[in-house]
Amino acid sequence: MNAATLEARIKALLDDDEVQNNRGIYEYVLTGNEKSLNLRAFDDKMKRKVYEQQGGVCRACKKPFDIAQMEADHIVPWHKGGKTILENCQILCMICNRTKGDGSRADGWGVQVRRGTAALRLTVAPAR
Repeated sequence: MNAATLEARIKALLDDDEVQNNRGIYEYVLTGNEKSLNLRAFDDKMKRKVYEQQGGVCRACKKPFDIAQMEADHIVPWHKGGKTILENCQILCMICNRTKGDGSRADGWGVQVRRGTAALRLTVAPAR
């Protein structure tokens, strides 16, 4: 990669609102490791879309909530390689999101990831 191309990629990443860790830009450009960019937060547009797809109902407790009382959550946890993309987003009420931990609860409640018309059910096994 030549210097001009490298500089253009770095500038584009610096200007990208999704990149939350500017210090990781150089590592990302050199290694391709997206984790170094800390692309963790779902934006408001994505949160709204998933909220409407779920009908305003928390995926965990199945109760309806106003969008202000809900949080976007990674189905496959971000720290376990889950990406911040629409297919990996679910909306949970604040209580469920903040008490679920990393998906290793003893009851292992699962969630559905919708891809097209098919649904994939993910159930996390209890931690050992």
